[in-house]
Amino acid sequence: MWPSRGVAEFAYCPRLFYYTAVEGVFIPSADTEQGAGVHKRVDRNEDEASVPETDDALGLAEIAGTTASPAEPPLLLPSPQPWPTDHAQIGPQVLALEEGGYIVPQAWPYYAAEKLRLRVIVDEELRKFAMAALAADVLAG
Repeated sequence: MWPSRGVAEFAYCPRLFYYTAVEGVFIPSADTEQGAGVHKRVDRNEDEASVPETDDALGLAEIAGTTASPAEPPLLLPSPQPWPTDHAQIGPQVLALEEGGYIVPQAWPYYAAEKLRLRVIVDEELRKFAMAALAADVLAG
């Protein structure tokens, strides 16, 4: 089983995903080094109200009762709209949370470089996109 971030990485570049996930070849760039530092700070300062990662496929989520919102932080954002690859990561998180019985009306990716949190509405289009991304990932693997 691939973590939802793997689906996003595959959607971004199937060839790069193959090299990193299958061949184990990873050459860090300035962006990935910056992102690693951001994730360390987020992990160290995680608010007690947030739910810790319980499953690699779920990532982080904010949960209140039976309502959950994925809140996985992508690294960089060049525009005020989430990247399609961010939807490829959020979508499987939504599907997994819904399968677990949660109601998921929205997701909140956080873009550290801009200190910006964007709202992604969970709708049928996002679910279909997630299923297509998962199907492409499964067929390629």
